[in-house]
Amino acid sequence: MSYLYHTLIAQPIINLMVMLYNYFPIKDLGITIILLTIFIRLILLPLSYKAARTQKELTKIQPELKEIQQKYKDNREEQAKRLMELYKTHRINPLSGILPMIIQLIILIALYRSFMTLIKGTENLALYSFVQNPGTVNSMFLGLVDLTKASAPLAIGAGILQFILSKMMMAKNKPAKKQAPNQGSMANFGSAMGTQMTYVLPALTILMGWSFPAGLPLYWMITTLFSIGEQYWIKRHPTKQNPQPTQNSTS
Repeated sequence: MSYLYHTLIAQPIINLMVMLYNYFPIKDLGITIILLTIFIRLILLPLSYKAARTQKELTKIQPELKEIQQKYKDNREEQAKRLMELYKTHRINPLSGILPMIIQLIILIALYRSFMTLIKGTENLALYSFVQNPGTVNSMFLGLVDLTKASAPLAIGAGILQFILSKMMMAKNKPAKKQAPNQGSMANFGSAMGTQMTYVLPALTILMGWSFPAGLPLYWMITTLFSIGEQYWIKRHPTKQNPQPTQNSTS
């Protein structure tokens, strides 16, 4: 597994990072990280866009989901069957939102390791035969921030952007005001958890960004900006309404 991870993920990323650094006119590791992040997010765009769309559709059918969960709370098998019928009716794959998150996490780890490998020295880089070793690497981002050390401004910036993204997600997932009595406690609990995460995630982002070399929060700022752009696009371009079933799936 470790060999596959290195061969299929880590090695291509370090080689791509070195190639970007070699061929971009400005020798700046920060700019290289930005370009690499944009490139990776563009590759993952179909997956992440589909995941965001899926989450939006899941939000729309929350009342029906909760109705099924409440109606068949004592019959897990029937509940699962009804939920699958509901997903099929609305053409939703609830697992499609998990894959992009897992891939992003794997790439984040690989990017961090590649970044740390590069700043420690270029002697032992696992480069392909057609990739030239850069020799020395300029780790000063725009001549202002040393990416090998922690940076409070970048950590705070990453946290602020994470907060903006979390607020956008909360606004998108805000439940309807009118709810059935037996759904009130579940909705309130979910809303409370969502509100907490809106503040917890940015705080964790700042804490981690403050603890690691500045290259990591720089990456997180760019990828979060990309996610904010995705959410804005989806909000401005709503999906077409799926055809409603001819028969109530909860009957």
